[in-house]
Amino acid sequence: MAALNAAGYGAIAPDLRGFGGSGRPADTAAYAPDRSVADLLELLDRLGIERAHLVGHAWGSAVVQGPARTAPERVAGLSLLSVGHLGGLPSAGWEQRERSWYVLLFQLAGLAEEWLSHDDFGNLREMLAEHPDAAEVVRRMREPGALTAALAVYRAGLPPEALFSPPVPLPPLPGPVLGKCGARATGSSPDSR
Repeated sequence: MAALNAAGYGAIAPDLRGFGGSGRPADTAAYAPDRSVADLLELLDRLGIERAHLVGHAWGSAVVQGPARTAPERVAGLSLLSVGHLGGLPSAGWEQRERSWYVLLFQLAGLAEEWLSHDDFGNLREMLAEHPDAAEVVRRMREPGALTAALAVYRAGLPPEALFSPPVPLPPLPGPVLGKCGARATGSSPDSR
């Protein structure tokens, strides 16, 4: 962020609903992808930003694809990090499904929270072993309702059958689109079409 701002670009990094200091609605439906897309477009409106290059990492990568499809006139371009074109997930292959095991765990309300927070969030710490701000993430997940809200994003937006269903044809994303996926990424397919 500092480097982008220093280079003369205006950069903002909003939290998704349920993360950081945002609200944490109790209803899982409040975390559906279309709600995140609406939140992002409303943020741009409130900031007076007509058109922006959107960058998303992991779940955020899936979110920024929404405005590109529903309001393409607002999107100057996309950078998708760790998660590519959403249409690529069902055909991503067995290796990717193995990497996405946690999506199935996150669907299990109550059990997922218990497993992740067990032994002073030991399992979450292990999952975040290479995260540069793991201690901060764990600190925030300790806040009342934070862990359930974070998991609700998966529960509302990526039902387990999406990992194993036949691909649903999605149109190509309007460009330009940059897709980057690291060798050890755990998100969906690097296919950015």
